[in-house]
Amino acid sequence: MNRYYVKQSSWFDSHPYDIDKIKEAVKKGGGKQIRTSNQFGWSNQPKVVCFNCEPDKLNEVNISLEKSLETKWIIYHLKDW
Repeated sequence: MNRYYVKQSSWFDSHPYDIDKIKEAVKKGGGKQIRTSNQFGWSNQPKVVCFNCEPDKLNEVNISLEKSLETKWIIYHLKDW
């Protein structure tokens, strides 16, 4: 199981990074241990949603995020910090 985070990307410059909505979408998609953390682990960065997921189930999380946020421009990465 890998740890991922939903990046605070440029798409969120014009749309709110709704932590509760993102957490719910990740949960519906099968994400586990959903928490928030400062992006990159730096205190001067915004909070982002982090979650655990099996690599083969990541597509389900992606679909859930796309439906919930009504966009295909959501970026998530392996959490490496």
